Formats: sequence, structure tokens, C-alpha cells
Amino acid sequence: MQDIKEVANQVTKRIVEYISELRPEILRDSSAHLIISGGKRLRPYLLLKIAELYGCDFESAIYAGISVELIHNFSLVHDDIMDNDEFRHGKPTVHVVYGIPFAILAGDTLFSLAFNALNRVETSKERKLRLFKELSLATLRLSIGQAYDMYLSSSKKMGRRLYLETVENKTAALFECSAVMGAILGGAKNEEIENIRRAVRYAGIAFQIKDDILGVFGDPKVTGKPVGNDIREGKKTLIAVFAHALLRDKLFSYLGNKAVGEEEMKAFIEELRVKGIYEMTMKEAKKYEDRAFYYVKKLTPSVGQFLTSFISFLVEREF
Repeated sequence: MQDIKEVANQVTKRIVEYISELRPEILRDSSAHLIISGGKRLRPYLLLKIAELYGCDFESAIYAGISVELIHNFSLVHDDIMDNDEFRHGKPTVHVVYGIPFAILAGDTLFSLAFNALNRVETSKERKLRLFKELSLATLRLSIGQAYDMYLSSSKKMGRRLYLETVENKTAALFECSAVMGAILGGAKNEEIENIRRAVRYAGIAFQIKDDILGVFGDPKVTGKPVGNDIREGKKTLIAVFAHALLRDKLFSYLGNKAVGEEEMKAFIEELRVKGIYEMTMKEAKKYEDRAFYYVKKLTPSVGQFLTSFISFLVEREF
């Protein structure tokens, strides 16, 4: 995965160029705010690499890569408003800097620019229609996932099924879409595309489970998040689901309680470890990673080798 940063830099540069002529300036600056703040660009990287492996060059695929990254950023801008988050990538969020009205407008602008970018992709009419279908469906699934997320946060309900419905839509959908779009651009056969779809869907779920693990058990010096951040934020992750079964009363005295001190939170996290919740959650991430690899093995060697490396990176990262 050595070229992720290189591709990320190229994608960021092209996005900034693409939106540079937006006017008025406050709309341009608010729309670009999250993009220039940072980001791994994993989704466009996935799309561009798969397209390349099937014979589609960078320039022919770049606007498709831009489109998925803009949809990702559109969702982040609106999610930050709904969750009242003040920081992302260690920097103030769009609504904090520009106010909620302009943040909403920036999100809407990114959404529109994403589909305009897709229209710039030079490919056959049939492939372009398939690209539009994939991206529009993924965008709908992002909204469904966010709706589940908001429902969970505002209710007392908690469970494995609801968690999986949330992450399969909110997180996995755009990874899945990105990989499939790359394969479509490269002219992959339908059977190959469907195996990619399933592999990356399960990889996206594993990615989110690992992200949840890092949000509780991760090293703050590496993750950049405070100790037990997701617990303080009241996120009903798979960790919370398991803790609910084993430490129900105690869980609710910590979940969503921002007044809990750091040492007290560390002690609670250690109790979660002792109860085996860390191992249980890691086992779930590994289960979905293994499901992803089942479909990866059905792919052509070059694509399978790349996805094996990419999926391992997603699940094994510590940041």
C-alpha cells in the first residue's frame, strides 16, 4: 500500500482544481474546507487502482475517483452538523467555521459536483449509466445508514442487527460502490464485478468494526482521539452491544457521559478487556475480513492480490 499517499495527493490536487472556479468565494472555501483539511482518500484510491488493473488509465478514471470522494465529503459535512461535531482531522468542522447554513449549502454543492464530475468521465454511454446507477444507489444507502445511526443514538435500542444495518449502509456502501465503479470502467465481466462487490462490502464492515475498536481501545497518540472517545460520544458500536450484554448497568453510566474523567474511563476500558469484549469485537472484524477474502479468491490474480493487500490494510491499521 505504498502508493496510497501519492494517489491521495493527486486526487486532492485535482479536486481543488475542479472546484477552484466556484463562486462566491465563501461557497468555494466552505466546500473545500474538509478536503484541504486532510483525509486518506481510500475510496478514490480503491476505484483508481481497480480500474488500472483492468486496463483503464488514471486520466480516464480520475473524475470517477473525484466523484466518490466528493460524495464522501458531502456526507461528512452533513453528518458533522447532525452530530454537532466540532472537529474532524483535528481541525474545526465546516459548520463551526462557516456556520450551519453555509455548511448545508457546501454539502449540497459537493453532492452536485460529484455527479457533474461523473459526467466528465470519458467512457461509453452504457458504462457511464452504470456508474451513475452505482453512485446514486450508494448515496441513498449513505442516507439510510445515517438514519439508522441517528435512530440508535436517540433511542434506548441496541443490537447487533441494527449495528450491521447501520455500517453496511453508512460505511461499506461507498467502499463497495468505489470498487465496482473501478471494475466497470475497466470493462470487467459481470461475475467478476459481483465478486468484487461482495468482497468489498464485507471488507467495509470489517473496516468499521476495526474503527470502532480503535475508538475505544486505540492508543490516543496514534489515533488522535481521546481515551474512550466513542464511549463518551455515546456511540452504539459493536463494543457497546457486547458490553450491554455483560455490563448493562455499568455501561449506561459511561455511554454518552462526557463528564467521565480520563483515569475512570481507562479503568472502565480495562474492565471491558477483562470481560473479553476486545477479543470478541476483534473476532467479529476477522470474521468479516475472512468473508471478504472468500470472494477475493474468486478474482483474477492481479485484482485478488491488490484487494488482499488493501483489505489487510483496512483491518490491521492502528490509526
